[in-house]
Amino acid sequence: MAAHAGRRGGAPRERRIVIDRIDRLAPRSEGVLVIVSLDTEEDNWYRSPYDVTVENIGELRRLAAFFDRLGVRPTYFTAYQVATDPRAADVMREVSDGGRAEIAAHLHPWNTPPVAEAFVPGNSMLNNLPLELQVAKLRRLTAALEETFDQTPRAFRAGRYGLGSDTVAHGLVEQNPRKSVEKFAEYNLGPLIREILKLVRAYERKRSEGTREKGN
Repeated sequence: MAAHAGRRGGAPRERRIVIDRIDRLAPRSEGVLVIVSLDTEEDNWYRSPYDVTVENIGELRRLAAFFDRLGVRPTYFTAYQVATDPRAADVMREVSDGGRAEIAAHLHPWNTPPVAEAFVPGNSMLNNLPLELQVAKLRRLTAALEETFDQTPRAFRAGRYGLGSDTVAHGLVEQNPRKSVEKFAEYNLGPLIREILKLVRAYERKRSEGTREKGN
């Protein structure tokens, strides 16, 4: 949270209030909890629906061995292009075998089917797409991960962090509440989800108001 603090005296008051609420709702644990996650995705650093390669995935074997020595169980946020490439999928199975790692979902809208949107910068953010298209892409990604790895992903990260309140409320929760929020339910974090949604919606409201002011 410190990394997101405001430059002049910390986070805005409303954000601090939400963070305080989350701190009160979250389960307590002794010591420091370190979470290691990696976006396991295509080689292309530029957004492209074509000529996608995933050669970098082969390097995960060395990294996984390093994690094993440290006793780290990482979460691999896995993109559609990785899940559907046989060689890359084999590597992912190897580095997560026996509970060595968690396979989670990572959605790149520009090359996760159905690709029905125009290829423009704004559409690289999942939350800018129509809700029906967001849900369709989430379903295709989830189905690909389930088919390839024989497990349902229980964590999700939107490419470019393009996560909106509609995506959370409809795409992730209402479409399949048992599977989508199973990890939260295990720790009784229903209230935490509501607080996160409030924060996301407040941010979207301010961004929308700022856009209108610029337009005027």
